[in-house]
Formats: sequence, structure tokens, C-alpha cells
Amino acid sequence: MTRRILIVNVNWVGDVLFSTPFIRAIRQANPDAHIACLLHPRCREILESNPRLNEIIIYDEDAAHKSLIGKWALIKELKKRRFDTVFLLHRSFTKALITYLAGIKERVGYPTKNRGGILTKVVEEPSEELHKVEYFLNIARASGYDVKDTSYEFFVQDEDRKFIKELLARNGVGDKDLIVVLCPAGNWPPKRWPAGFGPPSRPQPI
Repeated sequence: MTRRILIVNVNWVGDVLFSTPFIRAIRQANPDAHIACLLHPRCREILESNPRLNEIIIYDEDAAHKSLIGKWALIKELKKRRFDTVFLLHRSFTKALITYLAGIKERVGYPTKNRGGILTKVVEEPSEELHKVEYFLNIARASGYDVKDTSYEFFVQDEDRKFIKELLARNGVGDKDLIVVLCPAGNWPPKRWPAGFGPPSRPQPI
């Protein structure tokens, strides 16, 4: 019987990218398994072209799954998929409880948010702060996976390349032009450039 694995991912674009070494490690150790990822809708594009996943399941906790009825609908959907194992990269108690109620027999993750009692395999939290890549891979290693490659993966489809090329061309950017991309925004104020922040002023002559 084909093994069925669920990965409960985190809610932030950058950290989802940091989860790709973990996803690769699980796939390499389970080449014939059905591997799905539970993901926030805003992060879908980071993984939707990832060939290591068979399926992405959206968990929209801000809309469709915000209510108890919505969460129960998700639990029923997960039950139908009959997953054998779930790896909880997210630290949430609620997400762990959902996988428990969905009847997933093997539930692996850190005992954060007092959820250790509903995990079947508790992974001890690192004693020192780790990069998110290593924080996620620590779960794989504790589960017996041999992990060597820690590089990120981001897969782009040909139609995406075509769209960007045409968009740049419409705005006067040629194939050989140097492009510098800045992202001044972020989810939290510490990640954002201050309003009105611009290039430094030229030094004034003395």
C-alpha cells in the first residue's frame, strides 16, 4: 500500500521556502509515497510547481476555515485522504489537534503550545536558536532521515518565465538590462522600510 504523508507547513512565504529542503528529504526517503502539504493560501505559489509534492491542501484560517464548521469540514477532508503520517512544521496547537481529529495515526513535531500530549513522536526542541531550514530538518533527522542537502528549491514554469519576459518588455526592460528588485513591504513593521525612506542625500560641499 502506498504510504500517505501530510506536511503541515507554516504561514509565511519566506519560511515556506525554507521548508523546501525538508520536503526534498521526505520525498527522497519516500520516492513512491503520496505527499501532500497543508498550506496557507498566500503561500501556495511557493510550492504549487514543486514536483516533490503530489498535492497542496489549502487551510484558509482567515476565511473558509476560520469557524468551527470550517475546521470540521477540513477535518473531514483530511479523514477522506487517509494519511498515515503527518509532520507538523507549524508550531500551532490547533493544527496538531486537527490532524489528531482527522485520525492520522503518526503525528510528529515539536511539543510547542502544550501539544505534546497529542503527538505520537515528540521532537525535542533545539537548545539553541537555529536557522529555519535547520529547525525544520531537525524534525526529519529525529525521525531517522539522513539529511545532507540544505539548499532551497523554487520551481518556475515556462509560462511564468514568458509572462515576466513580456511584462518587462512592455515596460522597456531588455533581456540584457541589469535588474535590481527591492521589496519595501512586509507583514510586520520591523520588516518594512519606513514611509518616505529614500536614497541618501548627496553630501553638501564644505
